Amino acid sequence: MSTGTGTSASSTPMISVIIPCYNYGRYVGEAIQSVIDQDYARKEVIVVDDGSIDDSWDIICKFKKSVRALRVPNGGPLKACLAGFDIATGEYVYILDADDKLIGSNALSTAAAALAERPSKLQFPLLPVNESGEPIGLAFPRFKEGYSTQQMTEEIFIGGCYLSPPTSGNIFRRDVFALTREVDYEVAQDGVAYLVSPFLGDVVTLDRPLAFYRVHQFNLSMTTHLSVERFKRERSRFRDRLEHLRRILPPEFSCKIPVADSLYFSYETLALERVAEGRRPNPRLLLSAVRALFRENKSPLRRLVIVSWLLSLGTSPSSLRVKVAMWKASSWHRPRLFQIMKAKLA
Repeated sequence: MSTGTGTSASSTPMISVIIPCYNYGRYVGEAIQSVIDQDYARKEVIVVDDGSIDDSWDIICKFKKSVRALRVPNGGPLKACLAGFDIATGEYVYILDADDKLIGSNALSTAAAALAERPSKLQFPLLPVNESGEPIGLAFPRFKEGYSTQQMTEEIFIGGCYLSPPTSGNIFRRDVFALTREVDYEVAQDGVAYLVSPFLGDVVTLDRPLAFYRVHQFNLSMTTHLSVERFKRERSRFRDRLEHLRRILPPEFSCKIPVADSLYFSYETLALERVAEGRRPNPRLLLSAVRALFRENKSPLRRLVIVSWLLSLGTSPSSLRVKVAMWKASSWHRPRLFQIMKAKLA
């Protein structure tokens, strides 16, 4: 059989594209159509309606001749994705958020070519667009040239994470994604899979964006204000993911996984939580954040920018402090210049 990569079907992997949808009737049709339009033959499309109460299911049903459609009780993205995973047959699993979509007709064939050596994960940047699908910023994240799997594992050992895109920018090998079945501490669908990938094989990074990331009122609604609960949840999730990673790795790796509460991310979210409470982060907290920052592998310029931001949190009057905090809590609320600087420093 001929495929979009120009190689034989036996040398190219089957890719299961799972699209979880909750109340995204406005966008899900575009997401589905973008996959159907791909020139890569060895794909299957599974759309899971997560108990939507809008017209999502009606729209999904219009594509039933081309996709496998499921409707499940609302249980969150992870449960919806696992319902799709249970009937998926692909060697690789791609979770495409229902409000995102693939770019062009050769996104999957480009991905398949990069999967030829059977890496544990493929990752690529996303191009942000507005509700109408018009580009509104630079593709993100901005990966370092030659970003290697070894660099990723070292970053996890030092800072508890590595540079990786949101959900729609990752394609996981089946055995890697299967580890999400063990997750009982969050509803997000790819947290532990993303973290464990560099330990289970190579992670291949492309510099070309293969999908659009849609920015709209519903996903922005989670970041339009500072929320104490949000920062507590993020810190707890960070801690739980690292503990899960420590449990599933062999001893020679698990002993190197850092304690989450000692890492910069934990101090940063704690400082943001203080601002959300209407309080000024105290000097001791900010100093601990700076010390943790300097233990991590960041460029001198990036460190300077972050330290300046931390100082602003500690010295700004209340009204300005909230605005400064929002620039960190949500990249879409930063001035354009800051967005460009962030991309350059990534």
